[in-house]
Amino acid sequence: MKRISFAGTALASVAAALLVLALTSPASLGAAAKAKPDCPERDLCFWDEENYKGQRVVVKGNGLSNKVYEQMNDLTSSVYLNRKDRIALLYLDINGGGDAYCLIEENRWRSNKIGAPFDDSISSSKVKRNLPSACTL
Repeated sequence: MKRISFAGTALASVAAALLVLALTSPASLGAAAKAKPDCPERDLCFWDEENYKGQRVVVKGNGLSNKVYEQMNDLTSSVYLNRKDRIALLYLDINGGGDAYCLIEENRWRSNKIGAPFDDSISSSKVKRNLPSACTL
């Protein structure tokens, strides 16, 4: 007669169940929500949904850009500047026109929820080395 041991199988099942619980626990969900946005190094990224989700537009380099206007005009809800040696200005109008939102909140380089009047209103951006006088900390 052959003996079959279920101890190893039971132990593996318990370990798998604990892993599932750990991955779906509130603590692990909170950690996932705080994860770094998916933005290439040295770029400025825009998303059409809060918390860095949805359609993404990537702006490379310094200076003025109308790429948001061209690809996602007036839809931006979150933004991340993956360059800690620069400041980003986000404008309501193309070519740097209209009011500007200075990307200096939340560690100075990101905003997971852009508030009024800039939410769903950004058309252009500018990445600069120095903090403009219009932006205050």
